[in-house]
Amino acid sequence: MTTSSPPPEPNGPRLDEVVRATTSAVVQAVIELLRVVRAEIEAAQASGARFVGRVLGALGRSAKLAMRGVREALIAVVFALLGLIVLSIFLVAALNKLLGDPWGTGVTALLLLLAAVFFGLRSRAAFQGIEKEARELQR
Repeated sequence: MTTSSPPPEPNGPRLDEVVRATTSAVVQAVIELLRVVRAEIEAAQASGARFVGRVLGALGRSAKLAMRGVREALIAVVFALLGLIVLSIFLVAALNKLLGDPWGTGVTALLLLLAAVFFGLRSRAAFQGIEKEARELQR
């Protein structure tokens, strides 16, 4: 009787080593993929936060400029009304030469009208600032 010879030894790695190495590679690849996805999500969140910050900043600056514009427009209206009242007094005085020299009243009226023009221009500049903020936000 001949005895059977033992099975030949495989030259390659054993099956459990191959499974372990493959599992380890897959787990490391998944971990690396999750790290990349996490980095992308964090970058997107940071970009979103910067955008929201820019929008809120633009809204705050626009609101401030709007308030300044409204205030300056109201002041301009008040000075214009005062100037018109004083100018009407000046015109009455100029027409009625018997009441005295009206030049002091005329200079006062002109100064009030110049103040109204000044605040009107400031109001216009404030509203142009709002338009500029809106154009920059659209970019």
